[in-house]
Amino acid sequence: MNRRVVGIALAVAVAVLTVVLWPKKKLEPEDQVRALVAEMVAATEKRDLAAMLEPVDENFKGPGGIGKSELKAIFFSQVMRGNAVGVFNPELEVTMTSDDHAEVRGRFLFVGGKVPGQPVDPSSALAAWDITAEVIRAGSEWKFVRASYKNAAQ
Repeated sequence: MNRRVVGIALAVAVAVLTVVLWPKKKLEPEDQVRALVAEMVAATEKRDLAAMLEPVDENFKGPGGIGKSELKAIFFSQVMRGNAVGVFNPELEVTMTSDDHAEVRGRFLFVGGKVPGQPVDPSSALAAWDITAEVIRAGSEWKFVRASYKNAAQ
């Protein structure tokens, strides 16, 4: 093999490894929680049930004592049955009570018939919910451990 080709291949390999292995700036805990909420919104719009439930702790407790399996049934019946769903989150408040614990309050508007790649029109919301949740960090992951909701239209 030509020395020049080997040199170019090594230079490319070093450049790729530098980009991949270079330390990334770690997000602050509040930003990590906000990113978690954004990931759940994206998963809901994609109707990816596994991704929607991944950040929900196995010991999750919701209204009326529902657990993760009941939450899965609710997600399935509400999100998976329509053609498409869009989620608009105009309000999100994250309160860090410690580096490993946060309270999240937000309003979530659910819009039916969303066209992938198109913006959500909040004026066409089919449902609006005020959701309050408790999130804890377990190792390097954040998990929803408790949540409550109320109809924002009431």
